[in-house]
Amino acid sequence: VDDTTLNILDQTEEGLGAIVGNDQAVAKGGVLYIFGGAEVNLYSGRLVGTTLPASGGTILIASKGTMNMHGGVVVGGTCSVDKTHGGNIYNNGTLNIYGGTITGGATDGYAGYGGNIYNSEVLNMYGGVIEDGESHHYGGNVFTGNGAKFNLYGGIVQNGKCTQGVRPDGTAYVGNG
Repeated sequence: VDDTTLNILDQTEEGLGAIVGNDQAVAKGGVLYIFGGAEVNLYSGRLVGTTLPASGGTILIASKGTMNMHGGVVVGGTCSVDKTHGGNIYNNGTLNIYGGTITGGATDGYAGYGGNIYNSEVLNMYGGVIEDGESHHYGGNVFTGNGAKFNLYGGIVQNGKCTQGVRPDGTAYVGNG
């Protein structure tokens, strides 16, 4: 998605609509790659990640990209090689979470940060749930790097774990800045 707006809304009667990642993807988000001024609004439905040998197993938000999560589920993204980050979401733009659930992301490789979310720019959380992420090193659920911003106004961040980190920052890690 580049320099446009994409609205994702599940209108199936059962509420089970999903966009599923491609197991053959090798980079730039298994389901979505948001860049160049693009904006994605997730209202409902599921974005189901994949296992990638790169960062952003489900979604990669590049510089100038924006994602607004109002509802729905982002689930199951995994970064599988060393020094890859953000099992579900790698954010280098702006991520606003108003509702919904981000769950089950993982970084399996050595020195992987942010099981569910790796944040290097701006993350604003007003509601919703981030849970059950697992990273190799820091931030089982959320890793926010030096100079980045994680503004927590509401919502729940819970049940993250780190498997090998120098420090057991299981749920969230926020660097200086």
